[in-house]
Amino acid sequence: MRNHSRPRRALLFAAFAVFALSQSATAGHPKGDIGVLGGLVFSDEDVVGHGAEADDQGLGIGLMVNHFLSSHWAINVDGIYTSLGGQPEQFGDATQMALRVGPRVFVPTVEDRLSFYGDVALGYAKFSFDAGEDISRPILSVAAGQRFQA
Repeated sequence: MRNHSRPRRALLFAAFAVFALSQSATAGHPKGDIGVLGGLVFSDEDVVGHGAEADDQGLGIGLMVNHFLSSHWAINVDGIYTSLGGQPEQFGDATQMALRVGPRVFVPTVEDRLSFYGDVALGYAKFSFDAGEDISRPILSVAAGQRFQA
């Protein structure tokens, strides 16, 4: 029997963390933003299998929320969907849905129209396979990217 309370606990913890930190935003800085994510997601061989036909990377799309703590730091929450090509005789193709929470640093600052960011996040991911049983597990991930403001 599966334990379905883990993802709910992670969501509640993320919501509580963002709410609790909402009073710490520095005056004069925006409190936060919501945006669309797009990028390359790398997974491990446990998900896609071994061999020439296994592809451990795929395009990920998702939504992100940043709660700014200062002009350089934020708490980030994001959800990402990725489709991965797996080894046909092992697992088949896989899809990954992940929820991540962690600190994010911006360079030069969040006020600039174009800034770079990096983060380390903890999260929870569900992997669904064409063949075999689906799995869910905690994840640790690292991200880097570019933020654009309209």
